[in-house]
Amino acid sequence: MIYFECELPATGWSACNGATRRKLVIVNKLGVAIEANCGIDCRIAKIDGAHESVLLITPGHDSRTLGVFFLNGYGYTVKEGTEIWTASSIGGYGNSESRIGIYEVGTLIYVHTYKNRRAGTYHRLTNEGWTEVPAYEIEEVEYV
Repeated sequence: MIYFECELPATGWSACNGATRRKLVIVNKLGVAIEANCGIDCRIAKIDGAHESVLLITPGHDSRTLGVFFLNGYGYTVKEGTEIWTASSIGGYGNSESRIGIYEVGTLIYVHTYKNRRAGTYHRLTNEGWTEVPAYEIEEVEYV
């Protein structure tokens, strides 16, 4: 079962942070939009070229439970868990980074904000999909 953190249109997804930066592409060969956090039975393959990284979604079956996390914004950091593959496109204003990755169950991701001016959000991949985790469950609270 594969879980996508965001909705994936039937046409796929792409991001690039500038004309000379790496292009990130998801090609959806299923022909239908994939809802966020709705587990689907499919296969995923990755292709890394000189200036492009492609994630190919095709019909089929994968016995593992995996998660795909993709973001066109300010990047993210893997705090715990296993990252199987990742690609990013960095450049532009502030801390702009588009990123895509494949993760195993248990992975915890922290999503950054513009110049880290606000607190980001945490997301964990479980056997039931991606869940947003409140910061107070992850971060230590300092009392004064």
